[in-house]
Amino acid sequence: MPFADLLDSLSRVPYGAYAMDMDRRILFWNRSAERITGLKPTQVIGRQCYEALFGIPEQPAAPNCTGGCFTLTLAEAERIAPAAHVRMRCASGKRIRVAVMTLLIPETATDPSVLLHLFHEDDRLLGAWRERSAVRGRRKLSRRANSQTKEGSRKTDPLTPREWEIVRLLAEGRSTAEIAERLHLSTHTVKNYVRNAREKLHVPTRLALVLAAQRLGLS
Repeated sequence: MPFADLLDSLSRVPYGAYAMDMDRRILFWNRSAERITGLKPTQVIGRQCYEALFGIPEQPAAPNCTGGCFTLTLAEAERIAPAAHVRMRCASGKRIRVAVMTLLIPETATDPSVLLHLFHEDDRLLGAWRERSAVRGRRKLSRRANSQTKEGSRKTDPLTPREWEIVRLLAEGRSTAEIAERLHLSTHTVKNYVRNAREKLHVPTRLALVLAAQRLGLS
């Protein structure tokens, strides 16, 4: 889906949504974000996210949001930041606690890489987002396992059930060591599964693997 079409689809979702470039400038601010915070698009678009939303001035030594942005650090390491709580500044000056989920929209021939954030003031959504990801992943794996063709017939699923399971864990931001411990495998075996999955989907990195799998139905 082209980036412009993606943003258009997010204009009316019930969650707050904003997008920023890799220099942390806000590019998009939807209606629900305005409803939750009271901040209008004209007040945030074009500004640095940490200054506009959290009231933090440019401080290279600051541990969060400026010199050491956690989300950007993970993105550069081809990992997806886990859902988390943050305190976001409202138009009134009040700070509200919101649950935030982050997605990386990779660079294309026409668009640069963009970080997309979905947020809501309902704390229960943090656990719900995490659980929904796990439940959907298990359901997808179950459906895929049950739909395997009979022996000797042509298989249309590019990945094996185990490869799908490992890709789902990558999508949750798990490291190789964490996946190995969870699935009772060696780190070498996990790396082999990841390499095989990347080769099957013709992608160069783990992040690209997760995005390609999401396009195939992983959620």
